[in-house]
Amino acid sequence: MSAIPSERAAASTSRSPDIEIGGVQMQVAGKGLDLALADGGTLSLSAETLWRECPSAQGKMRRMNGAADLTPPGLRIVALNEVGHYALNIVFSDGHDRGIYPWSYLLSLSRRPRVEDFIITE
Repeated sequence: MSAIPSERAAASTSRSPDIEIGGVQMQVAGKGLDLALADGGTLSLSAETLWRECPSAQGKMRRMNGAADLTPPGLRIVALNEVGHYALNIVFSDGHDRGIYPWSYLLSLSRRPRVEDFIITE
């Protein structure tokens, strides 16, 4: 695995059947992740969402036990590591570093409805 510096986009383009990533960049102070799509679009995910939805065994156990919403205070992303050409490993400030996030999973997370999507503001 090679580390992806938080100050720049990833040099290589990653591909999966569902998504083509043109670059990865950590948001300021590790508060989230921005993925630049090869088609010019962008996906943004917060550190809290990524931690809550971690696909690791530990993350799955938190969700099964109803503890997924108990995100650690001040949670942030401290490092990103590429896993081949198909995924990212994300290291969080609480020490959790076991999740491997395939590009297609990151895409599905970014497309999930959020509470804000249903609030009408006029």
